[in-house]
Parts: sequence; C-alpha cells; structure tokens
Amino acid sequence: DALLNGLEKVGWGRTIRNRAAMFTWQPLPKKYDEMGSLEFSFKLAEQQGVSLTAGAGFGPEGEGFVRMALVDTDARMAEAARRIGEFMKKN
Repeated sequence: DALLNGLEKVGWGRTIRNRAAMFTWQPLPKKYDEMGSLEFSFKLAEQQGVSLTAGAGFGPEGEGFVRMALVDTDARMAEAARRIGEFMKKN
C-alpha cells in the first residue's frame, strides 16, 4: 500500500491493487505512452535511482506496463514513490 498510495499521491494515475504478491504490474501514465516502458524504466533509474522492470521485456503484451517489486520496507516504498513523482515533474 505504501508504494501504490504514494504513486497515486504523486499523480501516477490509476493503480492496480493486488494482494499477497511480491510484484505489482502498473500501467504507465498516459503521458509516457510514446516513451514506452523500456525508455521510461531506463530514464527513471538513471535520473532518480529507482529501478523497475519494463513490461516490454515480457513480450508485446507487456508494453505500456512496468513491474515493481514490493519487497522492501514501507519507508523505502514511499521514498521510491516520492522519487518517481520528482521524475514525473521533470519529464
């Protein structure tokens, strides 16, 4: 919840809630459709130090999504969401 609530707070848009999972698949915010999941993931890691997996790496149906691991503390998840918000303001 810490990550997904944080993403909604920074303007990610609709998030998909799933329970009892180590990963969450989230659709890219609409403004990044042209950028695509691979470029989005690379730029986010480079600029903000937040690593997630581009959906494109899982085949054509994965494009437009990113996979995020939910395996850290609530504080670290909230920090990741904050950094993603900073990235979204700049890009």
